[in-house]
Amino acid sequence: MLELLERQRVDDLHDCAQVYVSLAGETLLDAAIGETRPGRALRTDDVMLWYSSGKPLTTVAVLQLWEQGRLGLDDRIAQYVDGWANGKEACTIRQVLIHTGGFPMYGSNDFDTDLDSAEVLARIAATPAAWEPGTKAGYHPVTGWKVLGAVVEAVDGRPIETYLRDEILAPLGASSSLGVSRERQLELGDALVPVAWKGHRFPVVEDDGGLRMVPYRIDKVHNEPWHVATGDGRRQLLIQRGGRHAASPHLRRLSGVKTGGEKKARGHDEGYSTLKHVTTLLCPADISDLVNHVERNHQRRDRSVQRPRFSRGGS
Repeated sequence: MLELLERQRVDDLHDCAQVYVSLAGETLLDAAIGETRPGRALRTDDVMLWYSSGKPLTTVAVLQLWEQGRLGLDDRIAQYVDGWANGKEACTIRQVLIHTGGFPMYGSNDFDTDLDSAEVLARIAATPAAWEPGTKAGYHPVTGWKVLGAVVEAVDGRPIETYLRDEILAPLGASSSLGVSRERQLELGDALVPVAWKGHRFPVVEDDGGLRMVPYRIDKVHNEPWHVATGDGRRQLLIQRGGRHAASPHLRRLSGVKTGGEKKARGHDEGYSTLKHVTTLLCPADISDLVNHVERNHQRRDRSVQRPRFSRGGS
């Protein structure tokens, strides 16, 4: 594994990476390679932010409220979000959870602009539907989980970051946060690993409705203190570790869940290991029924990556 990560670094896929592997609570590997900056080696206790690896946490929050009878999966988003319109009126919570809501907002600059969460939510609510909700699938990297965070807050009254801390993370014995406050950023100093530009591309919508991948300078915005601090529960930024990009810092941040939280690779392992115990938070039969429903009914191709959105072993 370390040889693979080093080869990827040499191939300029990342500048540095953390990797942590455990089995039944026993640490098998805890290592770091590369440099966070020229002359500074990455350490295993450095902090990287989590991007969309945080989405399962907000999903659990929504499902908890559903099991409690406080919301329905087929409730319309318009019941919980003011101004929800422009072809999205029929969009349901279920459709947002499975990326068929129709509002991915590819190419929008709203999420790389220092706006308060209420303004961003209002812009999502007003954006025209990219397709009729429920008829197509397409990964919603940011928008869907901002909306789900707003739904949780509308139902429960607590901001999503507070709900996750109280009802999910604390009961599982996990430590995490949505965003890294400016004060915490100063405390961390060099231990907070910056995002690096490594040829990222992001889809934009053409005039004919098609998608085109264009360069995306992730480093120009995602290292800004306000962006690192964003943790309103609707952006979901968790640091992904594994696969081609391993724990490289250009993939980071836990946004609400996209939950922007601070963690090292060990922390990411902790986060996903705790989700193995999600049956202590949700009914196992409900989990099985939901997974089977998705696999039976939603084998659609993702408009952004042109591959099946839902499949056994997929995301």
